[in-house]
Amino acid sequence: ASALALPMPKRIQPLEHSRIVGGTPAEEGEFPSMVTLQMMGTFGNYHFCGGSVINELTILTDAVCLVGLDPNDIFAVAGETEFLEVTGNEQSIYVSSVILHESFSETSLWNDVGVIILASPLTMTDYVQPAVLPAAGTQTAAGTICTVTGWGSLSETGGYPTALQKVDVPVASNDDCNEAYGIGLVAESMICAGQFGKDACNGDSGSPLFCNGEQIGIVSWGYGCGRPNYPGVYTEVSYFIDWIQANTVTL
Repeated sequence: ASALALPMPKRIQPLEHSRIVGGTPAEEGEFPSMVTLQMMGTFGNYHFCGGSVINELTILTDAVCLVGLDPNDIFAVAGETEFLEVTGNEQSIYVSSVILHESFSETSLWNDVGVIILASPLTMTDYVQPAVLPAAGTQTAAGTICTVTGWGSLSETGGYPTALQKVDVPVASNDDCNEAYGIGLVAESMICAGQFGKDACNGDSGSPLFCNGEQIGIVSWGYGCGRPNYPGVYTEVSYFIDWIQANTVTL
């Protein structure tokens, strides 16, 4: 086992760079539930976290993305693939409120889940669709190949991408993940995935992990990005389905 590796959130800070590690650009409309969360800055808007569409008014993300933020300073963009291109498929919506899990810990990153309530509804199109969520208690077997998407960093010191990235990552068992990070850091409410050179990174927090068409994870934390023996750690969506449904706002 390695020395204790403390959780490092994968939320991007202003002017940091962001991209998935080891990935390739996604096609337009390939991941219609994907959302970029953006903040209004001095030099324009910038992406700081990912999210996914739950319904017309609700975006799923992680709690660490929302800590200390004024909802008036952020907005969600759905239907986006390439930041430098305006296709007409994008929908930018202001935020009404944010909800963090009441038991979220900034230290351990346990219960790292949150939702964003939009100020006005999204319109569902071929390019904007809700994520398919798993049933409560669903388990994903180690070795299952899943896909994580996002605009996070190419490497721990990598450059900024304008195109949405995707990368296939194998699920690791929680036992193996705890062996890597230090026993007790990876809770039952987390799921691990990744391999050397393929991972989520800074700026990918809140982004979805898909397996067999369902969103089973939310990018949460890790030790570096794509390092050998340190898979990325995700919030396990099936563990929080009841909480997500209880905090979803409908039209």
